[in-house]
Order: sequence, then C-alpha cells, then structure tokens
Amino acid sequence: MNTLKLLTAGFAVFFAVVFLPVNSGAEVSDFSAKPVFEYKVESGRDPFSPKQLVTYVRTQSNVQISSLMLEGITITGNSKSALLRTTGGFLFSYIFENGKLYGDNSKVIEGITGKILNKNEVLLKQGDREIIFKLEKDATGYNIGPEEE
Repeated sequence: MNTLKLLTAGFAVFFAVVFLPVNSGAEVSDFSAKPVFEYKVESGRDPFSPKQLVTYVRTQSNVQISSLMLEGITITGNSKSALLRTTGGFLFSYIFENGKLYGDNSKVIEGITGKILNKNEVLLKQGDREIIFKLEKDATGYNIGPEEE
C-alpha cells in the first residue's frame, strides 16, 4: 500500500513538472542572491584563496670531497660514471662523469675534478687534496660492486 502511495506522489510531481505551463515572464536577471556570509581578511592570508606553490630545494653549495662516499660505478661501452653521496647531515647524491662532479639539476660542482680509475675505484681532486674512493668487495644490497670476471 505504501508503494502505491509513493508511486502516485511521484507521478503527480512528474506530471506537474512536465505538463504544467511555466511562468515565462520571469527573466534570469530578475533573480539576485545575497551571500550568507562574507569573509573579510583583516590579517594574514585569506584561507579561501589558493596557496601559492612554493618550491624549495635544498642544495649544498660547499661540497668537500672528504664528506663523500662511493655508492657505485657504471661502465657502458666507453661511458663511465659513478654515484657518490654525502655521509652525514642532509643526504645529497652526486654523479661523477667525464672528470666532473654534477649536483642538483646537472649543475657542475666547481673545483672538483678526477677520474674513474677502474671498475672499483674513483679518484677525486679538490685543491691540493686527492682521495681514492673504493667500492667494498663484500657489499650487499644497493651498493653491489661490479661482477668479477
């Protein structure tokens, strides 16, 4: 019985919406809406306005080769590169390739040169300091040395 009442009420609403004439004299511009609440910024940022995207990238400007650690060496054909990272503080990674050390956004770190000596060693020079970095032979995990031939 309740279903019949619901169907009858639904049909009545449908009939009224579809078949009864609409007051065509009203224009859209005749209607106005007033805001319920208007937020006034009295101090600080408007919380309803979108935040500006701020990109902040930490960079290490003063790289000391004594604070680096060799993570790995790749040799593909004539191309050799090494991955180094800092040992303390904020962790930064660097790529050493073609005698240059590259930091964030492929920017060359000035004052550091060197060469990849073999599949396990990298020589870096900074001023009068020279350090040979070696991969550990028994390293496991991500610091896997090249396979022995």
